[in-house]
Amino acid sequence: MKNINKQLFHIEIRFINNFKFNFWKSHIEFYLKEEFKWVSLEQDSLVSFENILIKITDTTSKQISYIFLENCNMIILNNKVFINSLNLKNIYQESKKTKFDDENIKKINEKLTDIKWNSKLKTKLDDLIVKSQLITNKYKQELINEFKLIEKEWNEN
Repeated sequence: MKNINKQLFHIEIRFINNFKFNFWKSHIEFYLKEEFKWVSLEQDSLVSFENILIKITDTTSKQISYIFLENCNMIILNNKVFINSLNLKNIYQESKKTKFDDENIKKINEKLTDIKWNSKLKTKLDDLIVKSQLITNKYKQELINEFKLIEKEWNEN
């Protein structure tokens, strides 16, 4: 996974509800939040992520799509990228908005703090599940704000 020449791929994404999307002649990158950079995929690779934001640039339509994936795996082989993800479809595009509301992130942080204090008293499986989902939502909301993304309607290519 290097950040060098961008390769063109046929990309197939399958979501949990059997939605399938295809992108042809496209670049794909994923965002490493800890390093604040986009990284391209290499040929003949296998990668897996708990939460990740990918950016797909369709060279035919010149459109850029952003997709959040949960518990996903990617196989890159013969200029094809196969992605399986355990979330519902969600496709975003860049927005012209300059300011995004941070209220959602504040609410998520408050809920995470509540769960943290409650877990000191006793840990429940339900709390762990809610905490995991809140962490995923926070990750997603922070990147939506950072890249000024809005959800877009999508028609299969």
